[in-house]
Amino acid sequence: MSVNALYTDLSGYYDLMCVDIDYQAQSNAIRRLHQLFGNDGTTHLDLACGTGPHVRHFIDIGYTSSGLDINQPMLDIAATRCPEAHFSLQDMSHFEVSEPLDLITCFLYSIHYSDGIEKLTACISSVHRALERGGVF
Repeated sequence: MSVNALYTDLSGYYDLMCVDIDYQAQSNAIRRLHQLFGNDGTTHLDLACGTGPHVRHFIDIGYTSSGLDINQPMLDIAATRCPEAHFSLQDMSHFEVSEPLDLITCFLYSIHYSDGIEKLTACISSVHRALERGGVF
């Protein structure tokens, strides 16, 4: 079974499985890092956003936030949680954005889904292309 198939089957339970994660504290910590090291912009993309809890927190603190994931059922839940956000079905190793972004995040252990140095390198290259000058990953 592929990872994607596994998460398709678990998408309805994912938030219950992650109930102990403090998404707000994580989002606030990254916001503070962005304030210290970033470009003062407010556009945000969350890679492997899952059901969108981090996106929700970034919207609530004033960002124009969006997310991408390889799993459509997860994105469907995220779109319900954050109807004002844009979500796209993309692989974080090879993604494109329409406008440069000020902040790109990839929370929890999601970067591990890059599956090998080639895909990790491709992910970092995609992030670099997508960032605004002075943007933070």
